[in-house]
Amino acid sequence: MRLKRLGQLSGEMEWAVNEILLVYRSRTSALWARVADLQRVGGHLSVQDSAWLIDAGHRYDEWAHWAKQDALQVGINSHSLILDVFNDNLTLGDCDTMLRRRKGTAKAIIERGLKRYALLAGRVAA
Repeated sequence: MRLKRLGQLSGEMEWAVNEILLVYRSRTSALWARVADLQRVGGHLSVQDSAWLIDAGHRYDEWAHWAKQDALQVGINSHSLILDVFNDNLTLGDCDTMLRRRKGTAKAIIERGLKRYALLAGRVAA
């Protein structure tokens, strides 16, 4: 999260983080514990929003497959790291310690994963 606050992510990377989190949260929101809220539920998604979310889901699936294959080669799962840092608010130092790698490894893997997502989505040129 600190990467976003400090502006250390490019616009494409920040877009990739936001889309990854949106798709992840939309798919897993029913699994999260939450307080009962008896207030009125808002309206549904518009047709354009629904179509965009479906397209984002396809991009996410393609990227998640790449991340799984990359994790087999590199030994570090960029998908898990991105969720740890941006969804669970772990620090990069915590991730490096968890991975038992030197300082800066988690940041490099996260940047690699976000660049790949932006590339697969057509937001950056190869």
